[in-house]
Amino acid sequence: MTGGEAASSWLLDKLAPALGGLFGGLSLAMFWTPEKLREKGKIASIFIAGGISAMAGFALTGIVAIQLGIDQNKLDVIIGLSWFLGLLSIAVMNWLANFMAAREHLDIAEVGREINAARKGQEPQPIRAKPSPIKPATPKPATSKAVTAKATRKPQGAKA
Repeated sequence: MTGGEAASSWLLDKLAPALGGLFGGLSLAMFWTPEKLREKGKIASIFIAGGISAMAGFALTGIVAIQLGIDQNKLDVIIGLSWFLGLLSIAVMNWLANFMAAREHLDIAEVGREINAARKGQEPQPIRAKPSPIKPATPKPATSKAVTAKATRKPQGAKA
């Protein structure tokens, strides 16, 4: 094996888990995206989800493969494993984001009590969300120049 072949083999071994994780995460992110992430915009949410899933595939595939006793030279198995890990990372991110969004205006102590109650198998007390100190912005009515010009234009034949 020459130096160029060794370098390309090494690069492929490192990029394959990242690409598998990227595609696994994006396959879930296309259908299930938290509201907070959607607020950032479509392109930003794709980069955020893609980065999380690619890094999960890159960082965790080797560790999980060793724990499961998978031969790391089998690239197709490694890509499938990293795809699953990327998908799982986006699922965990979505669950955490939705959990935090539902409890955004609660004290940390109230969230802790809810988690402890769930851990003990007790029914958690209803969430009493505090009113937000920030008032939501009221959207301005959408008017374009064409609509405004049309409304101010005088009909043909009308005298001024």
